[in-house]
Amino acid sequence: MNTRKLLNLFFTASVFLNVLSGCKKSDGSEIIPPVDHQPLPRPVGEPDGAALSFTIGAGGGQFSSPDGFIKVTVPAGAVSEQTTFQLQPVKNTCDAGLGKSYSLLPHGKQFAKPVTIRFSYDKLLDSIASEEVLSIAFQDAQGIWQMVRPVTIDPTSKTVTVTTSHFSNWTLVTWLKLVPTSSVAGQNETLPLQVLNYHPYADDLLAPLNNADVTSLPLGKGVPVLASLVKKWSLTGVGTLSGNGSKATYKAPATVIEQAEATAVAQIVSEQHQLLLLAHIRILADGVVYRIGGGEWQHLPGGASYLDETQSGVAGVSEVFNLSIIWPGGTGNFSWVHENETHNTAINLSNLGAGYIHASWYLGANDEVLDSGGSLKIDKWGAVGEWIIGSFSVSPSGKFSVSSGKQLGTQQIEGYFRVKRIV
Repeated sequence: MNTRKLLNLFFTASVFLNVLSGCKKSDGSEIIPPVDHQPLPRPVGEPDGAALSFTIGAGGGQFSSPDGFIKVTVPAGAVSEQTTFQLQPVKNTCDAGLGKSYSLLPHGKQFAKPVTIRFSYDKLLDSIASEEVLSIAFQDAQGIWQMVRPVTIDPTSKTVTVTTSHFSNWTLVTWLKLVPTSSVAGQNETLPLQVLNYHPYADDLLAPLNNADVTSLPLGKGVPVLASLVKKWSLTGVGTLSGNGSKATYKAPATVIEQAEATAVAQIVSEQHQLLLLAHIRILADGVVYRIGGGEWQHLPGGASYLDETQSGVAGVSEVFNLSIIWPGGTGNFSWVHENETHNTAINLSNLGAGYIHASWYLGANDEVLDSGGSLKIDKWGAVGEWIIGSFSVSPSGKFSVSSGKQLGTQQIEGYFRVKRIV
């Protein structure tokens, strides 16, 4: 597909842009009682992708998922003969789970030496209130998820590692959460926050911080922690925060210019430990905000639309700039794709007066068309009249001349949007 055809892709969305261009832009004394918290059996996750097979002998070896989220190391001597291992992605049924879950096969096989399982959490930071509350869990024969101790947390490589002598279904977990851990709020909106615990405990909520303990801990549903254990709520950034036990309410300022940030902090204290849980909040003016090359943030009034069964779109429009994003629809993370004629995920940021556009592809050294890095994240998709919320990053973004189609250079683009669905 040549660059002229790629440029034309976005001009087919002109009707969408035209439609959008017509759219203008307590504090109490409640005491929370203890909650009966028992570990609960969960169903075994159904397969959620293709299984991968690996053969490892007495000399040892390792295998991992294609995205590097999980890595398994089998040391020399763990098996005495050539053994087939399988890595099967499955639906994550653990209430405290993060990201994907994996079935490691053969189930029940005992190893002569401990096998190492490592999960990477570098792409899950928006879901983690504190790295200290990360662990790894397996699902036992009764269906209960058991959190393993001790674990090794490496904040530099963003990995969590455990050793085991058996295989089962495994997942990365966070046993204490401040929810939502990462969120977007509009001007003057309120956002409820709550601290939830996922492991039954007898005396010390923060006992899992003692990494010297080698016992596993069963996991259950998330329940509010005792009000007396949340000693303090605090806020950095814009807005206000009022806390009451395990709950707090954030109030965004009435006005922000483009975008602003705030961090809510819950201080948890037990007899032997203390811990800070963080929730990050981004406050957006209604519309689309973006910046190019780390420059000043820019704001465009905008809206969202369901285009057809294969495409949805978000656009921001001003007298000078037009920004349009298309993707296959729904929520989730979407990589930039230009070659699929019916399921493109792409962005176009144009300054037609200056005669150039930025796109989610660029030309390589041999003038081949390459998809940009980064992604589109749709956090919320609703009905007509409801808010559509998401973010995007494009690295690098090709800058093209509208008249010649030639690439003028590359830059990085990042942005956020909070717009009403109009179609």
